[in-house]
Amino acid sequence: MWHKRVNTSVAVILMLSSFGSLVHAGTVETSALNTAADLDLSGNIVYAVNFGNNGNPRLGDFVFSQDQDYPTVTCVRTAEGVVTTWGGQYPNTGDPELDKLLGGVAWRNDGPGQCTISVAVSGMIVGVTYRLQIIFYDPLGHSRLMDIAVDGDPVVENHDFFATQGGVSGKGGSVLKYVFTAGDLALNIDLTPKPNDGSTASGISGLILTKLEAPCPDFNGDWKVDIADLIILIEHWGQNDPSLDIAPPPLGDGFIDRQDLEVLMSYWGQELPDPALIAQWRLDETEGSMARESVGGSGAVVLGNPLWQPTGGQVDGALQLDGIYNCVVTSFVLDPAQGPFSVLAWVKGGAPGQVIISQPNGADWLMADAEGKLMTELSSPNWDADPLQSQTIITDGQWHWIGLIWDGSRRMLCVDGAAVAEDAQDALPSSGNGFYIGTGKTMQLGTFWSGLIDDVRIYRRAVKP
Repeated sequence: MWHKRVNTSVAVILMLSSFGSLVHAGTVETSALNTAADLDLSGNIVYAVNFGNNGNPRLGDFVFSQDQDYPTVTCVRTAEGVVTTWGGQYPNTGDPELDKLLGGVAWRNDGPGQCTISVAVSGMIVGVTYRLQIIFYDPLGHSRLMDIAVDGDPVVENHDFFATQGGVSGKGGSVLKYVFTAGDLALNIDLTPKPNDGSTASGISGLILTKLEAPCPDFNGDWKVDIADLIILIEHWGQNDPSLDIAPPPLGDGFIDRQDLEVLMSYWGQELPDPALIAQWRLDETEGSMARESVGGSGAVVLGNPLWQPTGGQVDGALQLDGIYNCVVTSFVLDPAQGPFSVLAWVKGGAPGQVIISQPNGADWLMADAEGKLMTELSSPNWDADPLQSQTIITDGQWHWIGLIWDGSRRMLCVDGAAVAEDAQDALPSSGNGFYIGTGKTMQLGTFWSGLIDDVRIYRRAVKP
């Protein structure tokens, strides 16, 4: 099903949320770390990092790699090394591999106000729940208070990790476990000693980041939460169904009850992150010659002098083109020959013969034909392939939600959530080019769109109307 969002005022309540990049934050737990069993090594571990340059310890099935070996992990520190090289006591848990993990420490003390270790991890998936485990070892035999913040949100303050590891050096360490749902593509962790005046340093031995496979409140798989999902939940009230048991996060409690209902309602009316969404140009900018792509973060170049309409779109803002050498040029996103896809956009205005989306030196993917009806030229590479034409006019001055969908065997045009034309199409031509938004494949005069374009999306799946 298509998921339309209109430009209207909506009051949304986010339970347990903040205005930072963490939403639906979970619990915090700190404990001693004396055996590998004190760590949670289950689930889909995305990162297992050793910051101390003390080899690559193995715990269970997981090898802890140095942070330098991860191109997506960075750490701001003064130095790192085995604790005995700077006068500390080496850990002795009875497990040489755990000792290796604890015994290598990265630390920072660059003077007053410059003692915070900052760790950045990229490659997060927005909307996915993770378990973060931060591993500490204090080798110097004294208390060390630290504040821990994740994406600017305090997680623990004035915590004594030396006391947590048992108040003694030369044995085990400690671990902080934090469950959260990612609200950004990057995770930023700051460890700040108290006081941050140069009299003490911050330190970290290791990090584990696990992707938790918690059920999603989108029970019917249409990437939105609405009455259909509520009915499914009610039909299973009081039962033990892991696919619907979403609270307390991330793994539930074995019953479908009020807690699950509260979590579902906190998502009510929202679109959920779709992993098949590979590019989205919201076109909500207020000025400038770049249009941000929201999934990967890359920019597209805006040519000419179109007008940004921050409040004039169907979904927030939009881009108004005048039909004279105004368009958006993107980098490569999708090769149509590589499998099912969908291309969707909101449009208003335009004229017969004008193009909404095309691929340079390829085909006009979405356009108005000579009568203003939606059509596509993207066809099989066979010599006898024809364009697909609908009987639905899109140049009538009204907002229309248009789309081209290919499921690997059939080609479909859609307008306002309904299929308006389709045919068999078992193959499409390959192309490694980007897209033009608002003009034809060769930028020919007469193909430039004269109207509004908003919220262009590309999915690597067939989005059914």
